[in-house]
Amino acid sequence: MNSSFFPLKGGSEVWELEIYLVPILPGDAYAINNALSADDYETCLKLLAHTGVVDKSSLSGFPKFDRMLIGTGPVGHVASLFPRHPLLKENQEWVASVSPKPRPERITFTLIPCDQFF
Repeated sequence: MNSSFFPLKGGSEVWELEIYLVPILPGDAYAINNALSADDYETCLKLLAHTGVVDKSSLSGFPKFDRMLIGTGPVGHVASLFPRHPLLKENQEWVASVSPKPRPERITFTLIPCDQFF
């Protein structure tokens, strides 16, 4: 699972590499619809967790994922959360829009769902 959105065309080879390396059934992968906002994607995740399609933590209610492919970078960022960015302190939202670099359509998980994985 990559926590940020990459366009399927003309973006990154991350999606193709991930699908190649990790066999995932089509019904088990959830793509981010970049036509929707981060709020819409978060609503979708909450619905999947609430209806039992995606397992959730009994303690927090947040979704639990079997796998996460989390990118890191040379400036110390994890997913699309860069050092000293206000989203690192986010404690309510699961998903956010962020534009740390010239890729304005970027959507990322906050640390909340990432923490549920560990």
